[in-house]
Amino acid sequence: MSFILLGILNSQVPPSGAGNSFDLLETTVLGSVASSVTFSNLNNYSDYKHLEVRVTAKSNDANNQALRVILNADNAGNYNWHRLEGDGSSVSSTNQTNDARMVAGLIARSTGSGEFSGHIISVLDFSNSSKFTTIRTLSGFFQTANKRIQLSSGAWRNTAAVTSLRLEAFADFQTGSRFSLYGIK
Repeated sequence: MSFILLGILNSQVPPSGAGNSFDLLETTVLGSVASSVTFSNLNNYSDYKHLEVRVTAKSNDANNQALRVILNADNAGNYNWHRLEGDGSSVSSTNQTNDARMVAGLIARSTGSGEFSGHIISVLDFSNSSKFTTIRTLSGFFQTANKRIQLSSGAWRNTAAVTSLRLEAFADFQTGSRFSLYGIK
């Protein structure tokens, strides 16, 4: 078993004695195509240290599309991010500074029945107003002749507490895409 898989499995186990430290806060399942999904009023969850968004999604386009994150509706070039991507035979990396949003993985293309991409997006110290907010993502999908795994991370260069989080697709998200917000104490 690979170290990545062990890390993914281990990340699902709550810390010893933690009780209810990982709570489902909200879920949105799309009944029709949509270009974005927004979680608002995140300041209502200030008793949590971190937020995590779990996404199963498919693009409404014949090509893979970037999943993008925008915090507090800020699209003014305040994001730095980088990613590492593999497809089973090659590896690539990309970075971006002063971007208008953070790229947090690829959304599976529309071809292939039932083949959705999976994403775990961690928003660390989201209510801390004395430092930049850090985001890290693990995402991937497996479609016939089209497979990807991505690790990405980035920073929103703003010290404001995060009060809203918008997930965008370059092409629309397909019906049935699911977005769940969790709080971590």
